[in-house]
Amino acid sequence: ACGFCRRRAPPPPTSRLAATAPVANSPVPDPGVVESEAVSNPDSAYSNEWEQDQAVLKELDALGLALGDRQAAVACATSLKFAELRALRLLAEQASHGIDYRSVGQGWQKGHPMDRLSYREGKGKSCLRAESQLRSKASVEALQKICSDLGANPAGAASAISATFVREIGADQSLGSSATFEGVLKSLEAELLMPLRSLNEDQRSMSKSFPGLDLPTEEIRKTVAAITRNVLQGTFKQWRYSNP
Repeated sequence: ACGFCRRRAPPPPTSRLAATAPVANSPVPDPGVVESEAVSNPDSAYSNEWEQDQAVLKELDALGLALGDRQAAVACATSLKFAELRALRLLAEQASHGIDYRSVGQGWQKGHPMDRLSYREGKGKSCLRAESQLRSKASVEALQKICSDLGANPAGAASAISATFVREIGADQSLGSSATFEGVLKSLEAELLMPLRSLNEDQRSMSKSFPGLDLPTEEIRKTVAAITRNVLQGTFKQWRYSNP
């Protein structure tokens, strides 16, 4: 063989999670680069198995960091589909810096974060309240157990993640039957855990207008339920533009 052939780089490794060296001119993509692809067929967003492996490793590292337990993340990472692993990571990140709206309530005077990044990082007096800290701790512990359980039995991962999301947003469990994994993943991609929790857990703050007038609580309850149901189903956009 000619010298050029002998010096050619070997093809990228193809075993899942086995790659350690980058391929020339092949940057690691952001796992969330194509949201629709990640929901319908996440593997198609990557041009080769090395890129997919790197995306899995990135999700695994982030999940371990959010849980404060890399071992728990590793326990389920190799057995889950990529979309399931990503949803679990997003769920852990958002639930671990949460606000307990049921006890803290809504309103600017409660010290809630003022921008999306602050919500993401849990920076705000309401996030540091004892009630919120206890809630976040309980959420992380529950997710650690889910990771361990899914490592042994990954078959029900999508259902388990969806049910956990419904519980985390404080929604009525009857809405859980309408949840789809695709809808839950889209919600997590849009960082909707805290907004949905706020709507479902503190409707009393929405029952009065700014001047203090009473508002119809039953209509508020029905509207929040409809919003939550359609978000969980992944049909919020259609519902929003067709709802009179």
